Amino acid sequence: MDSECSLFGVFGGVVQLILAFVCFSSLVIKRYTERPLRSWPIFALDTSKQAFSALVAHVMNIMGALILSQRQEGNPCMWYFITLMMDTTIGVLIAYSFIRLSEKISRNYGWTKAISGNYSEDTDEEIDLAAWALQLMIWVSIVAMTKWFLLMVITHFSEFYMEIGKKALTPFSENPKFELVFVMVMVPAVMNIFQFWVQDNFLKAI
Repeated sequence: MDSECSLFGVFGGVVQLILAFVCFSSLVIKRYTERPLRSWPIFALDTSKQAFSALVAHVMNIMGALILSQRQEGNPCMWYFITLMMDTTIGVLIAYSFIRLSEKISRNYGWTKAISGNYSEDTDEEIDLAAWALQLMIWVSIVAMTKWFLLMVITHFSEFYMEIGKKALTPFSENPKFELVFVMVMVPAVMNIFQFWVQDNFLKAI
């Protein structure tokens, strides 16, 4: 594969900004399909947790891709593609399991502020930003631990994942910029929208 495909630079930065806009715009569309509709303040608190966790996961994916590309064959784009696919499939399932476990423990001990989507003791009360901050910390920690675990799995089975990545990106090997668009926009636009919609369902109040 062409080693010129890079996750950094002006072109890479532009496509990542486009991706972020598309993915979070999809959550606005999702809001309008809900019945009843969440208020904009509640929607903002719910989705901001995903914004922070997505940033953490994105940075960890890029750093993981760079480290793997230095230790193994393949360029950073290929390894980013692999980590992204793991995040948006197995990663979602693991994160869901942990957030549900966290909420079960919180309910058992009466820690209502730690239950995702619950920002006040009563619907008529003002929003408690401390509850949001606690939920944000819990969620970002879950995402970071999940990401770390998946990177360990990818590293341990690097040869297996490297072959998958090579086969998946071979058609784009002669065009590094199109490969970058495919890896950083086209695939993430589909997979991250799926991930954000699913995660939004279990991060908002039930």
